[in-house]
Amino acid sequence: ARARLGPRVRFTGRRPDVPEVLRALDVLVNASRAEPFGRSVLEAQASGVPVVATDAGGIPEFVSDGVTGLLVPPGDEAALAAAIDRLLEDEDLISIIEAAGRAQAEERFALETRYDLVAGVFRGAVSPLGRRRRW
Repeated sequence: ARARLGPRVRFTGRRPDVPEVLRALDVLVNASRAEPFGRSVLEAQASGVPVVATDAGGIPEFVSDGVTGLLVPPGDEAALAAAIDRLLEDEDLISIIEAAGRAQAEERFALETRYDLVAGVFRGAVSPLGRRRRW
């Protein structure tokens, strides 16, 4: 499969400079048919990169079509190409998606937010000292 991709696609392996690479993109495209979370999409949003992705798995949880990205049906290559064209031809839409995606990533997925949520789970799981159950 790699031989047919030509010189425009490179498989680089691990990269220590992912934020810089993402900021160099015009658009991030995630064409997964099944995607449990979509970390690359979230990283692109946090970097201010507009996203075109499939409406698969967990991606719709943080990509709202026309607001924080563009969504297309999984496996629909024509819709994917049309969404990429639509985005690249509309500077206003790019600005909306970049700003909304970055704001959402900062609000919902910042480390401080995650720490607070995990701490809340732990607080709820720990019973007061004098009321421990003994099995």
